Amino acid sequence: MCDCHQFEGYEAEFAINGYSAIAVVERFKPDVVLLDLGLPGLTGFDVCKWLKRHPQYQHTRVIAVTGYGSADDRVLVALLFASA
Repeated sequence: MCDCHQFEGYEAEFAINGYSAIAVVERFKPDVVLLDLGLPGLTGFDVCKWLKRHPQYQHTRVIAVTGYGSADDRVLVALLFASA
């Protein structure tokens, strides 16, 4: 999704799996996370749950990026990400 570290004045970092996503969040402290729900290792669902358990990330906005499209997946995304 991003092969650069700066774009239009914004800084960006990326991760290749759920475990490295958590490491990036801890180091980078982003305002916004574009989160692929189908990440290998820990899924995007798992990463979002981790973010919600840590108060220091309560103001971090999470945008789900997914190809999942079943009705059950949409309900799960809506419930999990409603306050993320």
